[in-house]
Amino acid sequence: MSAYDNMCVLIDATLLPRVVPSNSSTSSYTNKKIFLRKTVGWARLLLLFLLVVSPASAGPVRERRTHRPATHARHTSLEWQITQQRLRRSEPRHHSSSSSSSSSRGGSRYSSMGDRTDEATSSRSRRMATVHWSQPCTGLVRNPDNTQSDLSRHILHELSTAHSFLIDFRIKYARSAMDSNQPDAWEALLAETPQFKYDFLNAIPPENPNDFNSQLLHAYEKMQRLAVGIEQVTLDQALYEGNLLQDFRTIETHIVKILCQLHYAMVHQELKPPMNVTKEIMDENYRDLDGTSARTMRDSVIVLEYNSAVDKLKDIFVTFENQ
Repeated sequence: MSAYDNMCVLIDATLLPRVVPSNSSTSSYTNKKIFLRKTVGWARLLLLFLLVVSPASAGPVRERRTHRPATHARHTSLEWQITQQRLRRSEPRHHSSSSSSSSSRGGSRYSSMGDRTDEATSSRSRRMATVHWSQPCTGLVRNPDNTQSDLSRHILHELSTAHSFLIDFRIKYARSAMDSNQPDAWEALLAETPQFKYDFLNAIPPENPNDFNSQLLHAYEKMQRLAVGIEQVTLDQALYEGNLLQDFRTIETHIVKILCQLHYAMVHQELKPPMNVTKEIMDENYRDLDGTSARTMRDSVIVLEYNSAVDKLKDIFVTFENQ
């Protein structure tokens, strides 16, 4: 017998006493019997309702709602990436002796861009290759009425928005990185940051600098490569509770919007990206940095490169807008 039947029997036995007919009136007994049967029916309905809404019965429903197939948004969320980063750092590292020695020296780490990740790291990177910036726009339709000037104007709108944000952000970032409130903190950061570029930020140069299509392909690849670096900076800001997390999230949003306009222009020009940019372009040695100074150096190089790219692309597409 089920728990429900047991509780119904209990109601019949305790809450609803039996009525024995007397010699006074058979009809009175019949009316009471009908009343009691209705009461039992309502009591059972109430019991069933309580069983349905109780936490014990709601568990399977909640389980069905929560154990759904993982979505793209969940797997690429900042919280999920923080968890993955912590798991990676808890794993034993398999670097060569030369890599380990260069990792222990602050600046030497930046001279080993040719280092390759081990098989496990590459596998993790492949699983995390699809991200919010890899396909910034979907469902784009080619509009034959758009001219080169129109497409450039749309791109410039997003570049100008990103540039306006950088005006104040550069000072804010420089003061945080330099741990100083001096007014010329940005200039000081430029002077003290090594003048080199990471390999993963180097995009294929345009075949013809004066050709709109060549510049489109170059700009798209460049911004995607920068998105890889900025995403890692954002992740570490969250992981180490940095005070610029929201600022870097804003920069990520700007990059996606710029990429969306570049993508739209490429669809109009019937162009395809020159290469598939994934997270694998950024070596694990530049992601898993334990020291604050090493992370600051890496972040500064990426921020300077992003600022420079926005300025250069603005100048390039202003020229095409005016043609």
